Amino acid sequence: MTNEFIKLTNKLCEMLKLRKQLSNNNPGFPPFEYISKWAETFELYEDFLKIVFGTLRSEEHYKPMVGPSDFRKHVPVLMSVEEGNFFYTLNSIRQYSNASVVTFNIDWDEVEVPSIQNGEENVEMLA
Repeated sequence: MTNEFIKLTNKLCEMLKLRKQLSNNNPGFPPFEYISKWAETFELYEDFLKIVFGTLRSEEHYKPMVGPSDFRKHVPVLMSVEEGNFFYTLNSIRQYSNASVVTFNIDWDEVEVPSIQNGEENVEMLA
């Protein structure tokens, strides 16, 4: 790699950091018409730019996970609730000095297999 290539790559990383700061950690996804224009202007493939901006939008998936350390205690919970065709069970919580690990199960009728969804589902469990 040439020195010029390394400087350019460094500048690219600097620009990614600036984009992240300007977006307040919420990069969004540029409109397709912008992507089409940039692809034409910079002689890049539209699908490539879509993948780049899609990856920038999902940076949190690349953050390292915290590994629990220094086990403190095990808290048995065993609470369940039935919501629709699903049965949710909160079995236990293992507490560590830097994290808590929750054991959670979802059961359903095998005839009706749930689809995988991105997002959050809230189920209230009352004691």
